[in-house]
Amino acid sequence: MNIKENIKGIPPYVPGIKIDGKEKLSSNENPLGSSPKAISAIKNIDSYSIYPDGSSSELRDALSNKYNLKPENFIVGNGSDEILTWPSLCLINNGDNAVTGQNTFSEYTFSTLITNGEIRKAPLINGTFNVNEIVNLVDAKTKIIYVCNPNNPTGTYLPKSEILKLINSVSSEILIVIDEAYGEYGDENFYSFIPEINNYPNLLVLKTFSKIYGLASLRLGYAVANEDLILNLWKTKQPFNVNQAAQVGGLAALDDIDFVKKSIEMNNRGKKYIYNELNRLGLEYYETQANFICINVNKDCKEVYNSILEQGMTIRPCTSFGLPTHIRITIGTEEQMKKFIKYLEIAISDI
Repeated sequence: MNIKENIKGIPPYVPGIKIDGKEKLSSNENPLGSSPKAISAIKNIDSYSIYPDGSSSELRDALSNKYNLKPENFIVGNGSDEILTWPSLCLINNGDNAVTGQNTFSEYTFSTLITNGEIRKAPLINGTFNVNEIVNLVDAKTKIIYVCNPNNPTGTYLPKSEILKLINSVSSEILIVIDEAYGEYGDENFYSFIPEINNYPNLLVLKTFSKIYGLASLRLGYAVANEDLILNLWKTKQPFNVNQAAQVGGLAALDDIDFVKKSIEMNNRGKKYIYNELNRLGLEYYETQANFICINVNKDCKEVYNSILEQGMTIRPCTSFGLPTHIRITIGTEEQMKKFIKYLEIAISDI
């Protein structure tokens, strides 16, 4: 078979590894588990014999109420990973390009290459997307700019003023995708761009139920944009892309305010503990606006990963993100964080 060259060139996705008997802190999952309201609602489903609602209408109605927008401003996907392919299907032709950061989520590269586009990566400054570096890579063939905010794996974010600067620095024909998968964990200075979608017709904001609601295995995400853009994305969507359990669980999770509050509070406590311990160990790290921390271990991160794995925990070596001396650790429970620091101290002293 003559496989297309752009498909041959796609690097395989590198997930956080799950190993039986090892505590998993490699994939930014919610250590408190799943929204209890979501679990309860899913258990009450009495049949799976009927196709799910292809438009996820009840969930879109609930999202429109949450954000004071129209249901037509929302589209739901089988995780935000699926949604990321739709803009490329709509916009990228042979010879076109998309721009993102050098050290960020790999699916922006995947969604560009699969449609035979060129991916351009701007250097991060202090682990943060830099608007000037992004704009320098934009040309007449640029169709999409992807900004992970907060960024995976560094946990840093761009303030409102910088994203507005980006939007106003490029053509309104270029789609700006703001991936806010970790936005709920941001502090009081983090600004979600969902309220801006009707002010900027070239703006698309991505959200997920995987992180703050703990529904990663259901694969549920959504995009928010102006009605015309959503209508065109709809044309690239598979008919029944979101299963019934995901829709029911997501709908219930939106009302689980207590679970969200507990998740944020636990995350904030974990951040403070890890910051103090990393300062004690003299290790550099990025202050995070997410539910993970990216740490410079000043050694081959795979060696540190292997040491911590042998001790009983999976973390994420950041080689696949282009950061060979960094690791990423999900912020877990107090007990998990104490174990991690113990394992880390042994790892960096043994190597």
